[in-house]
Amino acid sequence: MLPEGMAETLAPSSWALEDLRRKLLDHYRAAGYALILTPLVEHLDSLLTGSAEDLEQQTFKLIDPESGRLLGLRADMTPQAARVAARHYAHQDIVKLCYLGTVLRATAPEPGQSRSPRQVGCEIFGEPGLGADIEAINLMLQSLALAGVSSVALDLGHVGVYRGVVQHLALSAADEGELFRLVQRKSGPDMRQWMSALGLEASVRQLLIDLLDLNGGLDVLDAAASRLAAAGDTVQQALAQLRAVCEAIQAQPSPPDIHVDLAELRGYRYKTGEIQEFVLGVLEQNDEAKPEVLLWTTQHNHGSSNDMIVASSDGLLDSAASASVPVNLLTVSIPVQYRINNLTNWVKTGNAVSMLRKLSMRAVTRYLIGVDIKELMG
Repeated sequence: MLPEGMAETLAPSSWALEDLRRKLLDHYRAAGYALILTPLVEHLDSLLTGSAEDLEQQTFKLIDPESGRLLGLRADMTPQAARVAARHYAHQDIVKLCYLGTVLRATAPEPGQSRSPRQVGCEIFGEPGLGADIEAINLMLQSLALAGVSSVALDLGHVGVYRGVVQHLALSAADEGELFRLVQRKSGPDMRQWMSALGLEASVRQLLIDLLDLNGGLDVLDAAASRLAAAGDTVQQALAQLRAVCEAIQAQPSPPDIHVDLAELRGYRYKTGEIQEFVLGVLEQNDEAKPEVLLWTTQHNHGSSNDMIVASSDGLLDSAASASVPVNLLTVSIPVQYRINNLTNWVKTGNAVSMLRKLSMRAVTRYLIGVDIKELMG
């Protein structure tokens, strides 16, 4: 039996994948991209530099028996391409690289999906204009066509809109990080609660709510120019750039359906599927009925399968407690709120309750392994 999320591919599917690999690389070569072959294993600090730091929880780690240094198995090839460009192509003003290979991830993007997918990509370094964005998008669309994908919906956003709004808020690093997470989750109720706790002005609150709501067709750009006018010139410039990219894509033969989402801050499509939206958290309660958080040690633990492992920045929470286990085990009740936007798809999902449970457990586990126990118990 293979580990969960791992799979073997046999003929004829394996031959189909090999044929596609050759088509893609031939196409990139004709477009002027240099192929790079990067190692599966690198020193961990090299894999997790810069924007790649977000991949740390997805990266398998091991000790190099030769040097004793910490190594990582690549979970994404994009940081490797950036390293190669900086190290080997520094003499070139514009660098175009392509790659195709297997990556390994600690968790699957969705339950039942692969943890060892084959990743293909093209990168353009050193080109500051919109031409690079348009070229990259067109190359992606051409790649999908080579793969036989005939119907494409393209989500486009501009992180400059978010930055332009945030720069007026004068937030601390911690508050800005929390705002980024809220925008990524697109959770209006959580956003309103956070803004209320911070005491933000009404005009600022409206800007942030508008940022979450501004998504849809190209007419969203006109609405955004009006509703985000108070955010200043930076936002207007970002909207103008986004409009130019959309118009260039629309001018191509057989253009895709374009969806504008100004709250899309990540490099992958905002997930839609059988469960359209779900939010994990504690239901609102009054001060007299705060949820109880219980820290378990060995004298409390009776083998409960619901205990969660929580990190601690300085080892045990209470080093004087000799009976404590070397990890913090937390038992907490977390209600799950979810919204069904498409009842037909939900009914067709099979064991929908099991899917919801797995999604919830994954989200809770990802949160707990990265939060300090002292911060959690506040």
